Amino acid sequence: MRSLWFRPEPVDQPEPEWPSVWPHVLFYVVIQAICVVVVILLWPEGKPPGTLRFYAAMLLPALPALIVVSGFFHYFTYEQALARASLWNRLCHQWRCDWRGWAQAHLAIVASVVLAPEDDIAERMLGLEGSAPVNAGKILPLAIDAPAGTTRLACVLEQLLRPLATAITARERAGGYRVVLQTNREADLEVLRMVVRDLDLPLKATDLSWVSAAEARPMSDLWGKKPLSGSLLVLACQLHDPTTAPECSELALGLLLSQPKVLVHTKPQACLYRAISSGTTPVEHTLATLLRAEQTPLTRLRHFWFTRLDSRSRHAVTTAVADLDRPVGIQDIDRCLGPAGPASDWLPAALAARMVDHGQGSQLIATRHDGEVTLNVVAMPSARPAVPPPAVTLPKLWYSSTIILGGSLFVLDVLYAGNGPMRLSWWAYLIVTVCVLAYFALLEAVTLSATVVHFKNRHLS
Repeated sequence: MRSLWFRPEPVDQPEPEWPSVWPHVLFYVVIQAICVVVVILLWPEGKPPGTLRFYAAMLLPALPALIVVSGFFHYFTYEQALARASLWNRLCHQWRCDWRGWAQAHLAIVASVVLAPEDDIAERMLGLEGSAPVNAGKILPLAIDAPAGTTRLACVLEQLLRPLATAITARERAGGYRVVLQTNREADLEVLRMVVRDLDLPLKATDLSWVSAAEARPMSDLWGKKPLSGSLLVLACQLHDPTTAPECSELALGLLLSQPKVLVHTKPQACLYRAISSGTTPVEHTLATLLRAEQTPLTRLRHFWFTRLDSRSRHAVTTAVADLDRPVGIQDIDRCLGPAGPASDWLPAALAARMVDHGQGSQLIATRHDGEVTLNVVAMPSARPAVPPPAVTLPKLWYSSTIILGGSLFVLDVLYAGNGPMRLSWWAYLIVTVCVLAYFALLEAVTLSATVVHFKNRHLS
C-alpha cells in the first residue's frame, strides 16, 4: 500500500513544434521542375508547345502532387509525434486522477469524546479559550474516581459511551458495526460488555473486540487490506496500574468512524483522509507527496498536531511544515499533556476533528509507530470541479492527402490518357486510395497501441 503513495508520477511529453514551411517550398520547386522536364520530354511532336494545354500540363499536376507529398511529410514529421504526445498526456492525466482518487479516500469522524488531564485541551492549545497548559515531562492522572463497587475503567468507559449513545444508535441502524477496545489487558473487554448492558446500547457481544495497546497501528490499520465497510467505534484507554510505576499520562477517548456512503442526513465532525507513512523516505518528501494528493487545499490548512514523535522526527516534520508556502500553527500535544502512551495515537485525530467542526480549517496530524512517522489530513470534504482530460489529437492531413492523391490521379488520367492503354477504370483508383488509407490507419493504430503498452509497462506494472 505504501508503494502506491510513492509510485513515480509520469511526466507529460511536450508536443512537437509546428514544422517549418521551407521544406514544402523545396518540395514545390522540385516537383514543378520534374513536371516541366517531363512535359517537355514527352510532349507529342507536331503539337505547338505554347498552348494553354501545354502550360496546364506543366503546372496543374504540381499542385496535387505537392499536397500529397507535403501531407505525408507533415504526418511523419509532426502529426504522428503529436498523436503520440497527446495520447501519452491523456494517460498521464488519467493516472493522476486515479492516484488522487485513491489518495483522497477518507472516513467520516461522526463524533468523538476525549477525557484528558486538562479540560478543553484543543481550544486552549489554539488560544480560543484561555492559554495552552505546559506539562512537558509531567505524568498526569485523570480526575476520575471510582465509586464503591465499580472500577475506574468502568467509569471511564461510561463517560465515553454516554455522549456517543445517540450517534451509536443512529449508526447501528445503518448496519456493519464494530467496536474496538484498545487497552493493556484483554480482560477489560468484559468490563466494556458490562457497561454496554448498563447503558442499554444497541451493540451485540459479537460487535465488541479487544486489541492490545502495544500492537495497535491506528492510522495504518484503517487503510489495510480489509477496508472499513460500515462504522467503527474506537475506545482507547491508558490508565495507570497501581502495581507499577506510570510511564505516561492517563488518557481515554472514543472515536466513531464511518464510511461516508452510510451516513444519511448526518453531518460528521470532519473527515480523516488516507494516511501516509514515511518509512525510509525523508519526512519532507512524505509531506510533499501527501500535499500533492490534494486531500485538502493548502490554503485551508491551519494547524499541525503531533504526538509520540522522537526528537529527530519532531524536528524533521516541524521544519517541513514550517517550510510550507503558508503559515501553519504547530501544536505539540505532549508538551501540554505530558508523556504520551498508546492511546495518544488517536488523540490528534480527535482534537483536529473537533477544531474542524469549530470552523478552524483543515488540520494536519502526525503520529509515530514502529519507527515510522504517519501523516493524516483531517478536514471537511471539498467539492472540486472535475478537470476534463485533454483530447487526443489524431492525424488528419494524411487522410485528405490520400483522397486528393486518388482523385488527382483519376482526373489527370481522364484529361491526358484519353482512351489509350494507360487508361484505368475508376474502381482501380478507388482501390488504390482505400489501400493507402488502410495502410496509414493501421500504422496509426499500431503507433498509438505501442504508446499505451509502453505507458502501462512503465507506470502501471
